[in-house]
Amino acid sequence: MRKIVPVLLILFFLAGCRSSFKSNFRDFSAYYNTFYNAKKSYNLGVEKSLNQPRNYNTLQPIRVYETPLGAGGSDFQNAIDKGASILRKFDDTKWVDDALEIIGKSYYYRMEYFSADQKFDEQYITSTSDAMKQRAVFWKGRVLYEFQAHSQAIQYLTEQLAVFDGNWSGDLEFQVKTILAEHYIAEENWVIALDLLNEGIPGIPGRANKERGYFLIGQINEILGDPKAAFDAYDNVEKHYNVYELQFEAKKKKAEVARALGNSDEAFRVFSSMVRDDKNTEFVAELNFELGKTEQDRSNFDKAERIYQSILRDPFYKPSNITKAQVYNGLAEIYRFNNKDFTLAAAYYDSSARMNVSPDQLPDSYNAKELADSFGQYASIKNQIHEKDSLLWLGMLSPDEFDSVLTEIENRMVQEMERLRKEQEEQRNTLVNVNQSQNANNQIGTGTNGFLNVENPVLIAQAREQFNAIWQGRPLVDNWRVNELILNTIQSDSTFAQEESVNGANPAAQTLVNIDLSRIPFTASEQDSMRHEKSFLYYEIGNLFFLSLNLPDSAEFYFNKLLEEQPYSEVAPVTMYSLTELYTIQGQNVLAQARAQELVETFPNSIYADRLMDKFELERPDVEMEEGTDPITTFLALSSDNSLGYLERAQALSQFSISEPQNSVSDRALYESIQNYIRVAKSQPNFEDTLYTWQQMKKNWEDSLEHFQDEQELAKTVLADTTVTLAASDSLYYVSLIDSTLSEPDFAPYFPYYGEYWDSTRTTIEAFNTLFSLSGYSANVKTLEREFKLPEIAIPEAEMRDSTMAEPDNPVMDSDYLDCGEIREYPQIRGGIESFNARLELPGSIQEDVIEFLFFINSRGIIDEFKLNSDIENEDLVNAYVDAIDAHISFEPILVDGESRAIVCGIEFEIPTN
Repeated sequence: MRKIVPVLLILFFLAGCRSSFKSNFRDFSAYYNTFYNAKKSYNLGVEKSLNQPRNYNTLQPIRVYETPLGAGGSDFQNAIDKGASILRKFDDTKWVDDALEIIGKSYYYRMEYFSADQKFDEQYITSTSDAMKQRAVFWKGRVLYEFQAHSQAIQYLTEQLAVFDGNWSGDLEFQVKTILAEHYIAEENWVIALDLLNEGIPGIPGRANKERGYFLIGQINEILGDPKAAFDAYDNVEKHYNVYELQFEAKKKKAEVARALGNSDEAFRVFSSMVRDDKNTEFVAELNFELGKTEQDRSNFDKAERIYQSILRDPFYKPSNITKAQVYNGLAEIYRFNNKDFTLAAAYYDSSARMNVSPDQLPDSYNAKELADSFGQYASIKNQIHEKDSLLWLGMLSPDEFDSVLTEIENRMVQEMERLRKEQEEQRNTLVNVNQSQNANNQIGTGTNGFLNVENPVLIAQAREQFNAIWQGRPLVDNWRVNELILNTIQSDSTFAQEESVNGANPAAQTLVNIDLSRIPFTASEQDSMRHEKSFLYYEIGNLFFLSLNLPDSAEFYFNKLLEEQPYSEVAPVTMYSLTELYTIQGQNVLAQARAQELVETFPNSIYADRLMDKFELERPDVEMEEGTDPITTFLALSSDNSLGYLERAQALSQFSISEPQNSVSDRALYESIQNYIRVAKSQPNFEDTLYTWQQMKKNWEDSLEHFQDEQELAKTVLADTTVTLAASDSLYYVSLIDSTLSEPDFAPYFPYYGEYWDSTRTTIEAFNTLFSLSGYSANVKTLEREFKLPEIAIPEAEMRDSTMAEPDNPVMDSDYLDCGEIREYPQIRGGIESFNARLELPGSIQEDVIEFLFFINSRGIIDEFKLNSDIENEDLVNAYVDAIDAHISFEPILVDGESRAIVCGIEFEIPTN
């Protein structure tokens, strides 16, 4: 009996533990057979994703939790497959929640956000673990960011923070607050975002996340105007070193903030140390710009200008287009604010604008294009004023004085012609030898420099300098040496003839100069007419300073100068009115009242007097009302009427000009009509993006052509070098390169000036050329005509702009379309999904949550065609989306191997709830 009892006890124990042992075994099998491999694949994918290089645009707030770029896709797919196997085979194990999580995160890194969102929702609903639920909340917050559903995310994450208040596991509360802050940043709610970042960043895991987090805190503090807090945040970035690029940018930001705090010496010290750091070689030009900017802020304008000029001329550290744009802008500011040379400022602003840099790569305060236009107008008007002053001065001279001045002008012109002739002779007869002694030993090249030193940029630059010094300017025609010999003979004969003329042998061969005297106003009426023309220019330049350049002191000077010289000219009433407005804006009410009174008394019947009588409660003096309105007054009233939009003003000015083309201001009115049509056309959605793409395409072509021509020149030099024996294959290569041509690509599909308002602009330009071909504005109009001329083989606007919906079930599929899923590149809506949703006009009752369309998108990001790709019977809903897509959607171009490509892609839209 004693032996039976232990046996029975063992049997009872085994019977009770059988189910527990079976459960533990299934958990063990699920982990080591499946989940272990899923986790291993997921970790490999994450490592590849995190190691993928990124470019940071630090002019915009960066992301703490970054958007995946697509690396590790196959590893994440393996993790999804293994995780799904757990859900099928081991659905009663403890690894189900972990499988759901790893599947959701893998979908996220594969940028399949809709599937990821579903898995995180499932994880939240099915899990009994608070930690699992909280991780699902965090990852759903990241998914919603990629959906750009920021309002929805803010509501959801705020609710979840309240649900788990005080019961958060580990560092998850800090992570959720950080992603919530990023949603607030997307909504530009900076204050709440900063509070959340200050709470969340210190507690989030990962050195890389903290590095980006403190950098973001610095950026938000800068936006909120707290440079001291920004400096401290950027200083914290250094304590969490992970990526050198961000460390570099943080140092730059620290120096910039120090400059903003008035500590320019500290800023200069930091930038100088960064220039000397060998790790920053590729950023030397950019850092030198910051040094120049610091000197400019310290009012060391001469030093700043020298630094800026050295950046542009440095042959070794060539600046990028972004740096060039900023350098030219800095030079323009020096000449604008310090040197008061608005003409050179206009030139530098124009050079800056011509760099064609995307606006989001430059500071918000950068507006070189607008300033180039405004200062260019100033320079043009100023030159016209100087010209008229000179002509008036000449016309008022006595006959003897006039003859003396004319003789002096003739002598100067003859001297200038002689100087140019001598320069041409020197260029023809001088052979320049540049660094011959230094380069004699480098003709063949070394192993490290490559054949003929083609791998040594310094020696190549020296060779190019020597080549250009000898041959630059030669005629690009056959037999040019013979032609040059003949030309030299003719020049020699001409020189001999001139020498004879000096000795009196051939007086007929003396140099003659022609001076046009037709524009000099000799009579009193001609002089009075020119003074009236000058008064009109005074008004224009004053108005330019007042409305465009925000320089009221300069505007006041020119307005008052006009009234002093021509108090009763046609533009005097509008000048007084402008002065009244200027004084009112500056709070000088006494001066404003005085000018208004003067206007009413001097020009009581003008429309400007009517406006000011109501505004200042003035009474009209007893005078007879004049019949009709002066054309100049009508034009000025239309031009300065701020109640009219650009389109209305363009139409009114055009109608005024065409109806009365004989008026003295009709050409100016039609020219301003063109300018206003251009402003309307430029304000249309997506124009800036389309223009940028077109300009970049042209620039890429010019760069490619320049590189190709350089290669051809190098090939010619190699073949002409008799000291080197080339292999047959090398010789054949160089000969074929010289004989090759580079075909210019077709830019027509990228032409940006399509649309109703660009058509109106071209029509108005055509009318101007017909009516006012001899106008002083003709040259400017011809320039605009060339710029906006349609390509010879232009794609019709309807094909470029409109989506074809006539046969939605049978889209015309182009073989050149790439599938976005295969290339793992997904199009981004220009302006963002929130902007698109705001334009939707949805019907009242909607049961659906999502709607999908299939898009055929060309290489410029424009929709060629789209069709419904989901089973939805709500016609009103479908029509609402079709109308909104047709009117408002275009995409950022997809780049594949550096080239924008056409793609086909199915895109799901989450239907917003009101």
